[in-house]
Amino acid sequence: AVTHETRAHLREQVTEAARQTAALYGGTAEVEWEDFSPPLINDAQATAEAVDMVRALWGDGRVIPDRALSLGGDNFADFQLAAPGVYAYLGSANPALPATQNALHNGGFELDEAVLPFGAGLYAASALWWLTGGAAWG
Repeated sequence: AVTHETRAHLREQVTEAARQTAALYGGTAEVEWEDFSPPLINDAQATAEAVDMVRALWGDGRVIPDRALSLGGDNFADFQLAAPGVYAYLGSANPALPATQNALHNGGFELDEAVLPFGAGLYAASALWWLTGGAAWG
């Protein structure tokens, strides 16, 4: 799970890699960090609830619990400063549709729209969970 501590650790690793790379070529490097958005860190309880919902709806095979850490930012992090939440990836890569395997911000990216019902289902399940106080999953 990403925490403020792991974010600091990632920054240390990147800074050290820059310094070592520069030293290989007889130079020095300093890294300055500027935050354009807060870190996007999912709330542990909200994440557990979302995982339970996904497993209940579609089984264990749909949950990938540990995604690679990233230093990228997203505006959703601003919402999570006000209320706990979960930023979930639907995973739209489809080997039968090669362009769906491109990175999201790649100009050749295409969305496999077959994943959209999963996203809508997760939103509906979350609403039901909140409306029933979790009883729908008990």
